[in-house]
Amino acid sequence: MQEELPPCMEPSYATFRLLVVDADPRTGSALAQKLASVGYTVHVSTSGCQAIQLLEQARFDVLVIDPALPDIAGQAVLERARYCSPDMVIVVLTSNVDLESALGAIKCAANGYLCKSTQFSETVRELMCILDEQLPRIRQRAILRVLREVVARWRMLEAPPKIAAGITTGHFDDQATHIYLDQEQQMVRVWREGGAQESKLTCEEMAILQALMSKPGHVLSHERLAFVACLATAANQRARSLVRHYIYHLRRKIERDPAHPSVIRTVRGEGYLLEAVAVMPPPRHYDPGLGSGVDVNKLQE
Repeated sequence: MQEELPPCMEPSYATFRLLVVDADPRTGSALAQKLASVGYTVHVSTSGCQAIQLLEQARFDVLVIDPALPDIAGQAVLERARYCSPDMVIVVLTSNVDLESALGAIKCAANGYLCKSTQFSETVRELMCILDEQLPRIRQRAILRVLREVVARWRMLEAPPKIAAGITTGHFDDQATHIYLDQEQQMVRVWREGGAQESKLTCEEMAILQALMSKPGHVLSHERLAFVACLATAANQRARSLVRHYIYHLRRKIERDPAHPSVIRTVRGEGYLLEAVAVMPPPRHYDPGLGSGVDVNKLQE
C-alpha cells in the first residue's frame, strides 16, 4: 500500500501546471479559461518555438497540444516535451485526425488522443475525462516537481555559485576529456584536444552528473542516482528507466562517441561510474566562458 502524504504535501489543482499549445489563439484562450476555472495553473502558446522555449524554462505537469502549428512540426514539440519531462502527461488534441498525427502521439507515448469536436463543450468534457483519469500521475509528478525545486533552491543556498571541480578522464594525452560542471549556469563544459563545447543541463542531469563527479571511479547505483535527482522512491522501477534516460542524454553531451561511452560507464547489474584518473583545475588554455565549437588550437597561438 502506498503511503499517504501529509496534507501539507498534497498538491491542489492550483499546483498543477498545464501548457496549452494551439495555433488558434481563441481556442487556446478558451481552453485555458475552462481549465483555470477548475483550478489548473495554465500557460498558453500559439507557436511551436514559443512552446519549446516554455518547456525548457519551466516545469509543466501536463501538455495539451494541437500538432498543427504555424512555424515548426508539432512532433518536434512533442519530442522536446518528452525529453524535458519524461513523466509529463501529454494529451494530443487535433482537428485533423490522420495516420501521421496518430503515429506521432504513439511515438511520444501520449496519454490521450482527442479529435476536436464541433461543440467546444464536448471537447472540454472529453479532455477533462482524460485529465481526471491521469490525476494520480499528475499529482505524483507535481509532488516530485515541487520537491526538486525545493532541493535545487536548497543546493543553491548551501553552495555558492561556482564551477565545480573538474574531472579529467582517460589518459594524460591528446585523448583526455576534461569535464566541468557550472552550477550557476546549470551547464556542463567539455574540453578535449581540438575544441571545447558547452551544453545546458536539466535539473535531473545536473544532479546525476554532480553525483558521479563527486565520486569518480566509484559505481553509483540506479537507486542512488534516482534519489539524488529526486526522481522517485528507490523501489520504483520507473526511476531506473528515468535514470537511464538522463544518462543517455548526458552521454550525448559529454562523450566523444555516445554509442561507445568511455566517460560514463555502465556497470551491468550495479549502476554507473564516471571514469576518471584525476581531479584537476581547468586546463591551462581553457576559458569557462567558451561557447560551443571553439578551436583550442587557436588559443595556443
